[in-house]
Amino acid sequence: MGKTDVPTGRVTMERRLFPRPVCLVLLGFLPGVMVSFPAGATPLFTESFEAAPHYTVQNGGSSGSGSFFSVLSGGGLDLGYIPGGIDGSAYFGGRDLDGFPSSGPPWQISFDPVDITGIDDVQVSLDLSALNAPVFEDDDVLSLQYRILSGPFSGPAIVLDTFTGAAAGGFLENAGTALSEVFASFDYHIANPTDTSKSLLLELVVTGFDGLDEAFALDRVLVSDAGSAGGGAGTGSVPEPGALALLAGGLLALRLAPARKARQTDPA
Repeated sequence: MGKTDVPTGRVTMERRLFPRPVCLVLLGFLPGVMVSFPAGATPLFTESFEAAPHYTVQNGGSSGSGSFFSVLSGGGLDLGYIPGGIDGSAYFGGRDLDGFPSSGPPWQISFDPVDITGIDDVQVSLDLSALNAPVFEDDDVLSLQYRILSGPFSGPAIVLDTFTGAAAGGFLENAGTALSEVFASFDYHIANPTDTSKSLLLELVVTGFDGLDEAFALDRVLVSDAGSAGGGAGTGSVPEPGALALLAGGLLALRLAPARKARQTDPA
């Protein structure tokens, strides 16, 4: 039925009684009927690590080519594999995180606050990748979390997703998906039911990753308005009661017309 505020049962019944073209023509004459379709999400923030940063890094740095928590662009740093599906030419990566002077858990990326005032459904999307091998232990943890900022106050960190390994070594995965050497997109929705002035602070927190073969990559971070007016599902209007009565009468007349004609032409 698509995105429409006309009751489902009513439309289903009409399509059983009459051919589809007749129903569409009649609905077109109804005052107040409007059929709408979902619109694409409206971007609020994007970071692809290509230009000036819109984030801060805690305990970032590098030592040599195989130990870093930093942006990778061109040569110099070696992730141990080449990720597939890079958005542009640069991305953020981490490998052997205890091997450079400023290292010390947690390693963290904090993205610039995003104004989400009046937005009902906030969508967070990002691309992740990791070495495709069972080398990650259960203390290798990559956690995506957010905080709500309201004026000078910051709410507690709320975890959106966690990727980790296994005690005896495993792939880096969340509850259902193991990361691979090709970037995979992950989408999350955050309900925001109030209209008070507030901002979203998105954070990626990393612990562990202290082995030379333990590496991950991050790219294309996007925060969008997925549910407010103009950013999510379209809106519609409901027919007035009088219009529905008029439609019902017209449909009934059309339904009875063939039988009435047959009675008039039947010889007595």
